[in-house]
Amino acid sequence: MKTSVLFPGAFLLCVLAAANTSWAAFLFDAGIKAAYEDNINGSPADAGRVGDFYTTLFVAAGGYRVVTEEKTYAVLRGGIERYSYNKYNELNAVIGTVSAGLYHISGEVLTSYITVKAKSKDFEDNNRDSRSLGAVVEFKQRLTDAFWLKEAYEYEWNDARSSLFTYGAHSAGIWAGITAAPRTFFGLGYSYLYRRYDDASHNTSQSHTISAAVEYKLSRRVYVSAGYDRQFSDVSSPAATYTDNIYTAGLTYSY
Repeated sequence: MKTSVLFPGAFLLCVLAAANTSWAAFLFDAGIKAAYEDNINGSPADAGRVGDFYTTLFVAAGGYRVVTEEKTYAVLRGGIERYSYNKYNELNAVIGTVSAGLYHISGEVLTSYITVKAKSKDFEDNNRDSRSLGAVVEFKQRLTDAFWLKEAYEYEWNDARSSLFTYGAHSAGIWAGITAAPRTFFGLGYSYLYRRYDDASHNTSQSHTISAAVEYKLSRRVYVSAGYDRQFSDVSSPAATYTDNIYTAGLTYSY
């Protein structure tokens, strides 16, 4: 990994400066997440599966302000994530993100959020180093005080140092959440990811993921979470189909 983590760090500093001066409200999140994948190497055979444990440290900050009186808000955010793997050290990374978007409230049920974002990715394996651009469209329906649905679509172009890791990606998903108690939240979801790589063979990969999560508020701004993902993946070269189980636990401070 290169030592030039100043680029993602500059994202966060710029957002902090903007949010503290000209923006109406300040946003801040920080935390740690631990995860274990039981088939991180993507083996189609049970005998070849290799698991790995990794942690993610993250911090994000931003701000928002009213754009129109019709409940439309401009949102600016920036953040840094640090991934540390136990075995697959080539996946260790520092990722910086900056995003800008519009958030709109339509009545008491529907909200929509359109975001554009840029990322700087610095890996232990320098061939994976990249810059990416993308856009996200989200819709959320709060059907009752305790139950909501959310749908999202995202496109990302990831321009890596090596064409083996350069790709265009489309992802879409739907999630449902319920507040079961004043401090307890449960969620279920499904997501689909398709990538087409820019190598000579234009290889592709796709995955279907079923997710379950639970969150518990320890205080007004601190909560713990746990999650489980069951992932079904197909890759074109070498042609293979495999599954992966991902277990996560985290602690987050949100302001």
